[in-house]
Amino acid sequence: MRGCLIIQKNDSSIKADSDAYSGQSPDFKEEEHPRDENGQFKKGSGENDKQEDKEETNNEDSSEEDKQKEEKEIQDKIKQLEKIDWNKDNTLPNFSKSLLKEYGFKDKPILLKKNIIDRNKQQHPDITEEQAIRILGNSLYKTEAVLKGKSKRPDYYNLITRIDDKHNDLVTVELSNEKDNYEIVHFFVIRNTTRKKYERDNDE
Repeated sequence: MRGCLIIQKNDSSIKADSDAYSGQSPDFKEEEHPRDENGQFKKGSGENDKQEDKEETNNEDSSEEDKQKEEKEIQDKIKQLEKIDWNKDNTLPNFSKSLLKEYGFKDKPILLKKNIIDRNKQQHPDITEEQAIRILGNSLYKTEAVLKGKSKRPDYYNLITRIDDKHNDLVTVELSNEKDNYEIVHFFVIRNTTRKKYERDNDE
């Protein structure tokens, strides 16, 4: 009986020693460390996965924040167009940072001169001042495409943005590096057929 008690005690001691020296921290959680079919920890498991997830979340948050800043910048520029005085020359906000980066434009003001305003009214009397602001806002600050203008005017470019299934807002701008400002030449609405023609001409 006495021997049995000693064996039972030794078994308990061995088990306790095994737990104490198993190499596992008391804070170790098996479920946070997935293993492969051979019982080995999978690559990148545990803390590495947590760190990677944290970095991905931070990147997503940063990207979303950048998008929000970009959208606010664009909306602020469009809002300023409401201050246009149709009876004199106007200096409009510069292109957005995203557009400058995408097309490599220089960062400088955009001019809308009184003679262009008057000529545009003669050529497109159906365009109201409210519609003109929409056309300028969409084309200059929500630009979808930048296409070459007249071949005789190499610095003329058409900035275009689709507004519905059939129509697009368009502003022709002189993007000259020789001048201190970019200058608006023309602004109006075109159909998809005209836009496709401009796109074909641009590819030639």
